[in-house]
Amino acid sequence: MKIIDVNQYHPSVAQVQHIIKALVDGKIVILPTDTYYCACCIPSNKDAVKLLIKLQDAIDKIRPLTFLCKDISQASELMHVDTMNYRILNAVVPASITFILPAHQTTLKKLKMKSRSVVGVRIPHHQLLNQILDACDSPLIIQSIEHLEDDMDVIRNISPFVEYWLKLQHGCMNKPSTIIDMLQNQPKLIRSGQDIKKIAPFIELYN
Repeated sequence: MKIIDVNQYHPSVAQVQHIIKALVDGKIVILPTDTYYCACCIPSNKDAVKLLIKLQDAIDKIRPLTFLCKDISQASELMHVDTMNYRILNAVVPASITFILPAHQTTLKKLKMKSRSVVGVRIPHHQLLNQILDACDSPLIIQSIEHLEDDMDVIRNISPFVEYWLKLQHGCMNKPSTIIDMLQNQPKLIRSGQDIKKIAPFIELYN
């Protein structure tokens, strides 16, 4: 694993292009996000997704993988967004909120993902990450790695699977996202985290 030190607000074009090429080539890259550092890959690359799952095993993080999307339009290709859900998403994103919604099976099959009934999606608010998402023109599938900078054991365990770690000079946020279950046509709070105040009025309205 090679570490690339980067300024979040003034990354060099060469650094960003280097990371985008690695993702397009099917590599696993650790990116800073609006929550934690995340191991990421492009989901249409089946070998990369398998490698990401092996990384999960290496750090004992067996949990559903989440998608990062650049906007609601891209997210709606992965999950069913009805009128009510669209209004909520449109009011709160971008945000550090993970939404759980019914999966769009047709798109997931195109991405060579295993069939699943639900999907977690986040539309982040992070300048550098959004720049990469725009350039990739694809959602990213991610595994969060909490407090990565402080855990040498985890760094050693993930190194064989990761091509690059895009490391912020001033550190990552290291705070969890809020998780909202929207499977029952009403937002249900699963975990309170960042940006809870943005979604709280809708939780109160529909419950």
